[in-house]
Amino acid sequence: MEVLPRNTIHHLRCPVLDVVELEGGHCRLRFHAPPIARSSIPGQFVNVRLPGRIDRPRAFDSYADVVEYHKTHPVGEAPFLLARPFGVHRAGADGWVEILFKVVGRGTRLLAGAALGSRLDVLGSIGNGFNLTQPPQTAVLVAGGTGIAPLYLLAERLHRAGSGLVVLVGTGFALPMTLSDSDEVVHFLDKDVTAVIDEYVDLGAVVRIATIEPRKGCHTGTSVDLLSQYLQALPPGERAGKAIFSCGPWAMQAAVAGLAARYAMPCQVLLEERMGCGLGACMACVCKIRQETGEYKYKRVCVDGPVFDANDVGWEARE
Repeated sequence: MEVLPRNTIHHLRCPVLDVVELEGGHCRLRFHAPPIARSSIPGQFVNVRLPGRIDRPRAFDSYADVVEYHKTHPVGEAPFLLARPFGVHRAGADGWVEILFKVVGRGTRLLAGAALGSRLDVLGSIGNGFNLTQPPQTAVLVAGGTGIAPLYLLAERLHRAGSGLVVLVGTGFALPMTLSDSDEVVHFLDKDVTAVIDEYVDLGAVVRIATIEPRKGCHTGTSVDLLSQYLQALPPGERAGKAIFSCGPWAMQAAVAGLAARYAMPCQVLLEERMGCGLGACMACVCKIRQETGEYKYKRVCVDGPVFDANDVGWEARE
């Protein structure tokens, strides 16, 4: 896969513009970062950290003075040490950037509670994005959980390039985007599967949703089930000009890669891995990637990815 040139990585203090709570413990956070908004390409991520809450350094003559000061100035909750990586969800021409995440731990909880106007420590955009040098006639976007977040920026770019969009989303139950009911019947699913995500429909996408827990209008199952049914229903002559783009948990993406290989369809995957530094120094996010020689070498998901050709990922080699 051809790798596009990287953009400059900016280190900014970014004011929070908006924080919206969504169903299922999800959160959409918007901050002002014009250089990142201008340069981000689909698939890249930002490292976000909540800085310390000490407004300015203070000096005390004695420990008793420290105690007395904090009687009237309670110490806020300490910030988290390591930044959290989030795929760029959306970006606006006037300089705002959005991330979309689920509150799962202390770091995301603190971010979800960030006050408007408070400043975030942001590093981005980082990594190699999706290769869009030859946009497909139809792009099949497959997401698991909050893997839907970075695929929206991709959908926007593909829509502007003239690609048709098929969006297949799987989740436990709740989705972090606006849902509605569609009258459109798709050829590969039961007519009762009608729930769609409005933001993608606005781009002209065919959208269908799968949930592990039954939900009205959704297919009971996974995004892999949706993709399998979609590919099975495609006549062989209609596979040309289509490509798969995926983001989600490792096991889900391994299954997507397997289906893409079975039907001989190109597939790019945005890998989700735990990261320490996000800049390639700590080596915490390595995975095995096949080289041109056929052998596998460890590559850093943060800077060598996070997007890879699905055929190159050592899905079975993960330790």
